[in-house]
Amino acid sequence: MRDFAFLTHGRPAPTDPVRVELTGPDGESWAWGPQDAVDRVIGPALDFCLLATRRRHHEDLALTVTGPLAHAWLPLAQTYAGPPGTGRRPLREV
Repeated sequence: MRDFAFLTHGRPAPTDPVRVELTGPDGESWAWGPQDAVDRVIGPALDFCLLATRRRHHEDLALTVTGPLAHAWLPLAQTYAGPPGTGRRPLREV
């Protein structure tokens, strides 16, 4: 999903890893990526899903983001095929 998001926006796919740590609805922890990655996205799985399906702006979600690559990825993230569009505006701007 990360590489696709960058490529869809005309940017090269990054090679550095991102650690994603999510908490499922039942409190279970899910994690992907190396534990020592500098770039991280941490938070509720629901919020990550809302981000990746572009239903919410990343500033409106309870996701903790660390590192420049992770910060660059969030506004680009999408899990569906097709053009990226403009994305959601933060709720405070609506």
